Amino acid sequence: MAGWKKVIVSGSSAELSALALSGVSNAGADTDKFLVLDSSGNVDFRTGTEVLSDIGAGAGSGDISSVVAGSGLTGGATTGDATLNVIGGTGITANANDIELTNGLIADGSNITSVGTIDTGVWQGTTIKTAYIGDDQVTEDKLANTLLAEIDANTAKVTNVSTNLTITGTDEARVIVSSDGTNATIPVATTSVSGLMNTTLFDKLNAIEASADVTDATNVTAAGALMDSEMTDLAGVKGVTISTLQVKPSEGAFANGDKTKLDAIEASADVTDTANVKTALNASLGGAATIGDASDTITIPGILTITGTTTELQVTNLNVEDQFILLNSGSTSGDSGIIFGGTGNGTAQAGHSIFCDDSDGDGATFGYKSQLAHNVTTGGAPTSKLGNIESSTSAPASAPTFQGVGTIHVKTDSEEIYIYA
Repeated sequence: MAGWKKVIVSGSSAELSALALSGVSNAGADTDKFLVLDSSGNVDFRTGTEVLSDIGAGAGSGDISSVVAGSGLTGGATTGDATLNVIGGTGITANANDIELTNGLIADGSNITSVGTIDTGVWQGTTIKTAYIGDDQVTEDKLANTLLAEIDANTAKVTNVSTNLTITGTDEARVIVSSDGTNATIPVATTSVSGLMNTTLFDKLNAIEASADVTDATNVTAAGALMDSEMTDLAGVKGVTISTLQVKPSEGAFANGDKTKLDAIEASADVTDTANVKTALNASLGGAATIGDASDTITIPGILTITGTTTELQVTNLNVEDQFILLNSGSTSGDSGIIFGGTGNGTAQAGHSIFCDDSDGDGATFGYKSQLAHNVTTGGAPTSKLGNIESSTSAPASAPTFQGVGTIHVKTDSEEIYIYA
């Protein structure tokens, strides 16, 4: 995991969480010196005698010549490492750090969980789990008197007795409720199954006029329709199609001033006429635009908004008055940058780039890309990063906001240097 590392330079003190040395030379003589850490965390040295005294080893004059196994033990040795083993037995296993009673005879030192077979006598335990009682093994004389009384009092249900019926529900299907039996539901009638008439079907029937006559011309006309008997040219009306309909301006058929709009169009109007186009564009811009002057300069006041997917400026020089340029303006995330066309392998519309990689886990990363096409939507992983140097009077505590791994932090009051790696 990345973190801040202090760079050790000439004249600085080192604070290391771990130290590994490789290729260390032999001193060539017994210098009798050992590196130790003192109470302040500094590295010092102690002599061999001091180290023995520090760990309470004394002079090393022990006199144990052998280790002999006593009762209940096996093993031992007279030289080298000595090992003693505890003797086990049936149902007892001697492990490295404890003694285990096997076969599941005792679970927690007090309760027997495996009953097995009791040849004689009476079980005196407080509880026997149901799992240990065989099927069809409990007889009537082993049940409590109160339980027997409850069983004897329970008689079979009397059949062929009267029952009370009620109806529930106010819409759709109705339920016939039985006081001591199974309820029955009568569904709503459909096109394939008979049943009840719900409120929706009733309202439809109720809305039909009594003795309704669909051939009554008065009723049909009142509904906004026409009958064949009312048409003087029924065949002609039926033969009308979209292609046969015509609008005649001479008869005033244009609505909402459409004819006025057509009258305003110049006769033989030519949209390729430069003078006409300039006049129309100048008028649309409020008369403030100068188009195609002697130096072919176009001046547009105010804000110019151009929509589309690509804007090309084929100019020799591009001058931008603003001090800052906003890229990727319409988004809240994503890569963005500048591509220097023609660089790299000489491919048109592509080149080396400097861009901001928005996908880096340590925050936004600014870097170089060796070759990038002009129409990409992401820069990918940078080929290399731009340098990032922080400075303050404090040692860095949190990960850098920019660039991530490789960032340098300078502690200005002590001139200490840190690198995030």
